[in-house]
Amino acid sequence: MLPPIFRSFRIQLPRNFLYKEVEQMFENVYSDNPIYKNAVDFLNQTSVSTFLPEIEDQGLTQTYDGGRTKSFKGGLPAKEHIPKTVSVKYRLTEDYMNWIILYTNFVYYLNDKSNNTTHLPPITLQFMDYEDNVIFQIIYMGVRLVKLESIELSKQNTGIINREFGLTFEFIDIEIMHMKNKKQSFRNTDTQEYDYKDKYDQK
Repeated sequence: MLPPIFRSFRIQLPRNFLYKEVEQMFENVYSDNPIYKNAVDFLNQTSVSTFLPEIEDQGLTQTYDGGRTKSFKGGLPAKEHIPKTVSVKYRLTEDYMNWIILYTNFVYYLNDKSNNTTHLPPITLQFMDYEDNVIFQIIYMGVRLVKLESIELSKQNTGIINREFGLTFEFIDIEIMHMKNKKQSFRNTDTQEYDYKDKYDQK
């Protein structure tokens, strides 16, 4: 069992993030442990950090007679000023299981040549208030896996405490949602996680 990490945000891989073959391959990760509903629940509990994508407007510069210049804001929509790459840090678990699951899924993703798997389901970054209500969320859509960081294996140093690795992905579009009507959460005291239902989290 992983120790709980109390936080005011979470980044969620959707329940259908893993290929069915990968889900079945690692079924023992959660079938023998009632804490996890599936392997994705296990992965989500091991995420520890991410970063908010910056937003920057380089603007437009116009030159007048005499060499004078004047700057204007850019003409592109706001979401086009946001970098399309995000990285999520995961805490390495005992027996390296979360890294192994993500690695296996990455291999399946690269080998899958079907047209409908070019992009993975949306990944959601949520912010909660002190009552665990979701107050703001960012949804990354059109996700493409880019990089899974390596981990070092050493017989002289088998400790995994505080060891982390990153998963980097690109996205095509982004949706920012302010939760005007607070969606009350309910805490699962066994997992220290939260269960939110929305249109992007499909089984």
